Amino acid sequence: MLNCLTLATVEALAARGIEPPVWRSGNAPGGDEANGRFLERFRGRVRSL
Repeated sequence: MLNCLTLATVEALAARGIEPPVWRSGNAPGGDEANGRFLERFRGRVRSL
């Protein structure tokens, strides 16, 4: 259920033109780079990053 809710939320945001911050697999093309931008964006808010 949680995965279905997450997917529905991401789809709803994408339909509004909003790209939600979603962690990508390091095995996916561009995954490490995307995750690096994600970490920089939230490093100030989450101390453990």
